[in-house]
Amino acid sequence: MSTFLHNVKEIIARTFNIKVENEYGNVEWAYGVGGELYVKWAAETAVSLNTSVPWVMCQQEDAPDPIINTCNGFYCDQFTSNSPSKPKMWTENYSGWFLAFGNAIPYRPVEDLAFSVARFFETGGTFQTIICILVVPTLNEQLGVLWLQLAMIMMPQ
Repeated sequence: MSTFLHNVKEIIARTFNIKVENEYGNVEWAYGVGGELYVKWAAETAVSLNTSVPWVMCQQEDAPDPIINTCNGFYCDQFTSNSPSKPKMWTENYSGWFLAFGNAIPYRPVEDLAFSVARFFETGGTFQTIICILVVPTLNEQLGVLWLQLAMIMMPQ
């Protein structure tokens, strides 16, 4: 997160956040009861670390308390958390997608991206991130460096 946000008095920010990065909700159904048990185990293991900060699971509709379930996708305005005590959070707003050989180059207009963010906050969203991946060539243009930039937007309390 940008350090200048710490100087904005209406914004309360942490510099230490933790996420259970499993995105298992997309495949959990294929494992039946075993999948449900895995999610419960992952949540219990995370909470047992006593980090004193909230844990989130993205793409995990059945994230057990106190884990916060979050949305990933192009649009999350229709997303709801699985408990009224949990905030509506969007952890990955896709600004594009990977390029598959031979397919068209994926493109998402910036206007659509901005509108999706506005719609998310208009429907009660509290936190949103946009992920941008850039490949920057080196001087000899034979190697590249992958840069990951997170643009985090939070609503003031």
